[in-house]
Order: sequence, then structure tokens, then C-alpha cells
Amino acid sequence: MFKQKDDYIYPQAKRPWLSRKTLLTLAIVLTFMALILGLVYFRQARNEQAAMGNFERALAAQDYAAAMDLYYRVQDQATDQEREPADRGPAQSMQVAMEKKVAELVEASLHRLEAGEPLSPAEKSCIEDLRFLSSMQVIPFLRAKTEDLLDGKLEPSRWESMLLAFSDMENLQNYTQELLGQKDKLLAKISQFVEAGELEQGDKWQLTWSAWDDLSQDFEGSAFAREYASFRLSAFQEREYAHLMTLTGQMMAADQYYTAYNLLTLMHEVFPDRAALAERLEECSKRIPSSMDTWQGDILVLSLRPLIVRSELAFGRSTEAGYARSSLISGQEFLSLLDILYRNDYVLISSRQFEPWPQKRVELKVPSGKKPVLLIFDRWQYSVLNQVSGTASKLSMGEDGQLLAQAGLSQGRDLDAIPLLEDFLTKHPDFAFDGAKALIALNLQENLLGYAVTPDQVEASKEAWKQVGQTYPELTEEEILAQREEVSQVMTYLEDQGWSFASAGYVGYDTGSLSLDDLAAELDQWSQLMTSWLPETPYFVFPNGSHVYNREDSLDRMLERGFRIFFGQGPKPYHFYTRDYAHLDALSLNGYSLSSSDAYLAANLLGGQDILDHGLRDGD
Repeated sequence: MFKQKDDYIYPQAKRPWLSRKTLLTLAIVLTFMALILGLVYFRQARNEQAAMGNFERALAAQDYAAAMDLYYRVQDQATDQEREPADRGPAQSMQVAMEKKVAELVEASLHRLEAGEPLSPAEKSCIEDLRFLSSMQVIPFLRAKTEDLLDGKLEPSRWESMLLAFSDMENLQNYTQELLGQKDKLLAKISQFVEAGELEQGDKWQLTWSAWDDLSQDFEGSAFAREYASFRLSAFQEREYAHLMTLTGQMMAADQYYTAYNLLTLMHEVFPDRAALAERLEECSKRIPSSMDTWQGDILVLSLRPLIVRSELAFGRSTEAGYARSSLISGQEFLSLLDILYRNDYVLISSRQFEPWPQKRVELKVPSGKKPVLLIFDRWQYSVLNQVSGTASKLSMGEDGQLLAQAGLSQGRDLDAIPLLEDFLTKHPDFAFDGAKALIALNLQENLLGYAVTPDQVEASKEAWKQVGQTYPELTEEEILAQREEVSQVMTYLEDQGWSFASAGYVGYDTGSLSLDDLAAELDQWSQLMTSWLPETPYFVFPNGSHVYNREDSLDRMLERGFRIFFGQGPKPYHFYTRDYAHLDALSLNGYSLSSSDAYLAANLLGGQDILDHGLRDGD
């Protein structure tokens, strides 16, 4: 009994499924099989090495028949569908290696031919006897040269001599004769291909598409030219579609739905089956005015300088109180003006509407029932004069991605016209048409939006602060670089949000009084500094309205610099167009103009309403 109980508590170990002898036998068998497979693999590898060696030796000995025989054997093994893919792999690798060897051999001959040297008898024999292996290199070469011919990159005589070099070779005769047979039709198309290529380098994507489409549909001409045009059309469509979708996405992000809608409508004609395009088109159609008018009347342009946001400096003990009182307005006065414009059916338009001039007639579009107004933030520099008069000192990006202004120790969105206008548009999005903001006309002598980004600006700032009895800090190269990085964030934000920029000169001298050399220096300094952030702009705002129209050489210099939309100053709306440029006069918004009872602003725009904060200005 106890024996049974013990057996129950401590059961005997089970016997193994396989005996030790069986396991030993199995190990021997597996080892033997591995040796056999290894020998087979080793033999196969040796055979492959031998075949490749024989192939290379045959090429070196110019025994091309033997080389091709070896290639065909390897090709048969590589394409034998009765063999397992793994068994075909080594042969496929060897086939590729053989083709690469022939490519290197033939390419050397093609480079010599391209350099103007004739093929030697040995080279001709090599290319002809290697048959389709050499054709795999020569045909793409001749195809590329024929494309160069159509693109105007290769002289017809050079193209023809290259084809004739292969025309008597059995493996290339049909291809070369076919191209030579199209010679006259190819030559007749060169000018059209060159013109289409030049269009493609510009931004006239519709004309480019039309040019390639016409060439691809020319069934009376060369078959090669038609095929090549179809390839160029397809490549252009895909590249331009991606570019235009990125562009329309940026427009929509900046609330430029009307511009995006027009571009998407044109794109839809070319890409009718693109779902993403159709979705964007539908989204834009929901966000644009139901009806539009082409404005035929006067164009109201208003300009103002940086806002007073520290009244204790502007109207207190400041030595510049006269400048602040006459030349600037406060943040609250600016908001009062915006409210009056909004309630009187004005709609903010963008300077972008004038950019087509003079290449294209300007048709100023506004929502039906609205009147256009264009804002210019003039001579926008947080200079020492402005800062001691109570303006902001710089713009910066907050951690939440919002634009902030700084004035003294305070920071916020109510301290500058740029974020103030953004917030007003957030509350009244219908006040802006097509994502319009203001045109920011920059002076740069002391800073760029509050940042000294060059040693010259640092020195100018030091001198300006010294004049008011204060010290501007010395900046190291690293600190200047840090300033550049900060202002780059601000500039990127503003451009992404649809703000436009104009030049108001580097210092802001009265343009009309400058000599030609001084004007050139003023323009060049501005452009050289801004090239990192703004490659070019067509807008120039004449400081104090001092234009150059009575001096042809100065005007020509400005046109040469790419400026073609000019803004001056005047007592009422006025604009005109010439064959070279457009001009619009702006009404200055400042303490002086807004206090003149007989001014156009008071009589026509404000309707007798007073936006000036007299309590603030009188020190109450």
C-alpha cells in the first residue's frame, strides 16, 4: 500500500519520445544533408564565378559570340519558371552583373561619340555583335539625343551624325532608320518644343499645359515628337498639380478663398478627375461672396504709422509730444476708425489685386454692395523716435503661435496695429475680402520690426538712443544672429497670414529730393537687407509722398529695381495707370489730418464723426 501511495505522490519519470540512439542517428543525417547542400552551393557558386569569369574573358578577347552564348545560358536559368524563385536568384544576379559589364563597355564608346569622336571599327563590331545587350544602352542614348534636338539643345547635324553612326548595324538599323525617316517633321517642331520649354520655366502654367497638349495631339507630325510631348505633358501635369495644390492650400490657410477658388477652377479644367481638387473647390465656393462687382470708382487708400500704446510717453513729459500728437494715432483711435469703415460698408482689399499691372489690366473685385479700402502701415519701423513717442518696440511670436507686440515691460496683442487688425478681422471676417490685411511699408535704418539684424542697424540704434540720453546695448555676432532668427519667425508668420510688404526706403528719405546715386543707395540698402526675408516686392511707398515722376532717370532706376505699384499721399482718393506702373494716393491717418474739419476724411469718410480721443490727447 505504501509503495502505491509513494508512486502516486512521486510518479516515475516518463520515457523520452525518441531514444538517445535515435537522436544521434538523426543528428548524423542532418549533418550529412547540410554537407551535401553546402557542397552543392559551393559548386554552384564556383560555377557562377567561372561563368562570370569566362564572360569577362570573352569580352576582353572580343569574342562577342561566346559572350552572348554564356549570357543566354544564364538568362535561361534566370527565367526558368520550373525552378523555384530561390534557385533562380543566383542566375538573375549574374544576368544583371553581365548586363552591367556590357553597359560600362558601351557607355565608354557613347561618351567618345558624344564628344565628337567617330566610333572605331572595333567599337562598331562590339555594339553590333553584342546585339540587344548593347541596344539596351544605345537606344536610350539616341532617344535622349532626339529629345535634346527637339528641346533646342543639340544641333541637327550632330544629331544626324550620331544616328548615322549606328544606322548600318543590324541590331539598331530599324530604330535609327525610323528616327531618320522623321527628320523633317522633327526639325519642324523644334521651335514649338523650345517655346513650350520656356513657358514651363515661368509661371504661365495654363499656356504651358496648352502648348504640350497641342504637341501631344499633333497626329500629322512626328510620332516621336508626339510621344515625347505626351511625356512632357504628363510630367508637367504631375509636378504642376502638386505645386498648385500646395499654393492653393497656402491661400486657403491665409483666408484667400476667392483667389484659391479662381485658381482651382482653372485647374479643374486641366485635372477634372482629381478628387482632392474637387473637395477644395467645393470648400472655397462656400466661403466666397455670393456675388461680386468690378469697382469703377475712386479707390480709398489709408495710411498710418505705428500706434501710440503708451500715452504717458506720447502726451506726457516726452520731448516728442508734438510728433506723437500730429503724426500718430492711438490704438483705440485705430479701432474706432476700423469700426466706422466696417459700419459704412467698406471692405478691406489687398494690394495683390494691383500686382498684374502692367502685364494685365486691373479689375478691382469687391463683394456686391461693398466699397474698397486699402490700408498701408507706413514707415513701419519701431524707431527710437516712435518708441519715445509711445509706440511698440517690437513684434514677437508667443508660445501659442500668436503674434504679440511689446511696449515697455508690457506684452500683448493690443499694443500694435498688426495684431489689432487681426483680432478685428477675427470678430468681423467679412470686413476683409479674400484674406486682405494691410500693406506693411518698411523702413530699416534702425531695425526690422524691432530687431537689429545687421551691425549697421546696431550702430544706427546706438546713435539714435544716444540722442535721447539712453544707451543701446552692444550686440555680439551671436546675439545679432539670434535677433535674425527671431524676426524670421515673425516674417514667416506674417507672410503665411497674407500680409504684404512694401519698401519705404532704407532710411526713409524724401525720394524726390535724392540724387540718382543716393536713390540707388537707398534702394540697394533696403533690398540687400531684406533679401533673406523678402526676395522682391513690386510695391514702393514714397516717404511723405515725395515721388519721382518728374525725374525720368530716377523713375527708370526704380522700375529697373522691380517696383511698379507706387503709393503717394494726397488730400483725397486718386489713382492712375501708365504703361509701366500704377500709382495710388493714400490719405494719411494722424492727429493732424483727423482734426481738420474741412478735410476729405472728416467730410466724406467719417461723416462728421470724431475718432480722436480728446481726453487722452488733452491729458485728462
